Amino acid sequence: MKIKHLIDKIKNIEIHDVIIFLSGITTIFISLVNFLGYLFINFETILQIIIGVSGIILLSQFSLNRKINNSLSMTASGNLTIDYPTEYSENIDKCMENSIDVSIYGIELYRDTDKYYQLLEILTKRNIKIRVLLADPEGDVINMVKLRYPNEDTSAAESIKKTISLLRKLENSTVEIRKINYLFPRKAYFFDLDDDKSVVFISNYTFRLANEKSKYVFYKGQSNYYTFFKKEFDLMWDSAKKVT
Repeated sequence: MKIKHLIDKIKNIEIHDVIIFLSGITTIFISLVNFLGYLFINFETILQIIIGVSGIILLSQFSLNRKINNSLSMTASGNLTIDYPTEYSENIDKCMENSIDVSIYGIELYRDTDKYYQLLEILTKRNIKIRVLLADPEGDVINMVKLRYPNEDTSAAESIKKTISLLRKLENSTVEIRKINYLFPRKAYFFDLDDDKSVVFISNYTFRLANEKSKYVFYKGQSNYYTFFKKEFDLMWDSAKKVT
């Protein structure tokens, strides 16, 4: 892990940082050996070296300033280049269908519940346990949700109540619903699969950027992310109130 961490750090080093670092080291080295008498360079040569190194540093700084200005311009104009996934890398429908245990949390989840209703119905008919954690429709969190998308026709409280109503319609329901007065930073689906694998689908909430949500998939045992998110869900679930 330490070697991988070191490699990742090396990959993130910018070329202008390398140039400045090497130029500085070279100048110090030449000055030192000349001072100790191992290298005899006259004053004019040293001055030329210093001027040359200064030029390299200035050019590197110019390149860095251009990058900063471009980034600021893109931010101001709103034309950000999305370099993160906005779609899941795995098929969430297939994972849901093959699950032997399901845990879900999110603020409202009405669109999701409506979209995956048939799959949820199939799971309940197979007596698959499903835990759903929602934001409290009567809690303070609703006012914060309004700030995220103030122009939505349906309030978050109404959407949460519609989600609860839809889940209760499932026949032979094995669904347990809880609520918590907490503004979730993300939406998550946890699936335990038949082949002893567990996976979580993460969709991060945004502030007025509805179409630019970052989405990730993490398998248990392949990274620490699954363990972290699952532990967080269990802690929230234990702190939540049952919807009656």
